[in-house]
Amino acid sequence: MKALVDMDLIVYRVGAACDNWYYEFRGDRYDSSKELKSQLKRETKDTKEQEQLYSQAERKRDPESWEETKSSVITFTEQLISEFDDYQGYISGKGNFRHRYATILPYKGTRSDDTRPVHYDAIRQLLVDAYDAKVAQGMEADDCLGLAQTSADYLETCIVTVDKDLDMIPGVHYNWERDLKYEVEELDGVKKFYKQMLTGDMTDNILGLYGVGPKSALLKNIQLMEHEEDMQGYVAEQYRARFGSYDLKFLEENAKLLWILRSDKQNPFVGGEYWKE
Repeated sequence: MKALVDMDLIVYRVGAACDNWYYEFRGDRYDSSKELKSQLKRETKDTKEQEQLYSQAERKRDPESWEETKSSVITFTEQLISEFDDYQGYISGKGNFRHRYATILPYKGTRSDDTRPVHYDAIRQLLVDAYDAKVAQGMEADDCLGLAQTSADYLETCIVTVDKDLDMIPGVHYNWERDLKYEVEELDGVKKFYKQMLTGDMTDNILGLYGVGPKSALLKNIQLMEHEEDMQGYVAEQYRARFGSYDLKFLEENAKLLWILRSDKQNPFVGGEYWKE
């Protein structure tokens, strides 16, 4: 079986784990918050003064930790792909089409470069050079995973990620955090998309319907449906009830932002190859 690996998550998860955060206070380095607080307790018994001094400390990352980070990335990646006969990794590149369609809220607008691992660029280059990772252009790594899985026999490839959004893509999946391999049936993948159309995705700054969370009765209604036409009509009805004459604007924008591209099926709300425009 061929692994289709979400290497964006290797960049962020392994990279962040190797960032070697420390605190600098009055010219001295403290490798943990606990170590700094212990020092402040020795300086003063006044808890408010301790808090004030703690707020003056600067939290930093060690840019000299590349060799350790490189070793960790290689070890993790080698172990991950060793479970499969073959693999192909994907990393998100520039020009994600979703940014030009996001008018309600900026797509992923709550994220900043400050959240990237200190060796973000170096890790990406390592994965390209050592593991032939493909850099997605004009779309996300998620879309490449969806296109690759749906262009093959679903049982011949396996999406390797911990991102639950990819559960809208049918076929075999592997979650490395849970060490769990499982299969997403076509109908379950369809339900995942229509549920997200109701909830939105705050991780990516996509606004759904106000008050609709993971325990909403609306999602339970979707879960009970057996035909996609019913789900599509039901979701469109909910948007119409919330947004009136503006319903199509919100519906079509969210559909373009939430739908992960597939080679065997078009976006059910907007169709076409809008990502190439």
